Amino acid sequence: MRVDDPGHGRPLLTYDQGMALSLVARRGLTYREVADRMGRPPSEVLRLLRGALGGLKDHLRSPSGSSAP
Repeated sequence: MRVDDPGHGRPLLTYDQGMALSLVARRGLTYREVADRMGRPPSEVLRLLRGALGGLKDHLRSPSGSSAP
């Protein structure tokens, strides 16, 4: 999964961040269950999720990332 930042051509999320976020959001798994599925340590999955949410938050706060007036 690659989610591009419109107008910048760089990905908002890495593949691993997208996978972890998708498993939590769509399937309702805990970060420990995601770690088991991805074969990663739980601490790494937490780092991936923090990075994904931080990147999305920054994107939504930027003037070009928001469609709100």
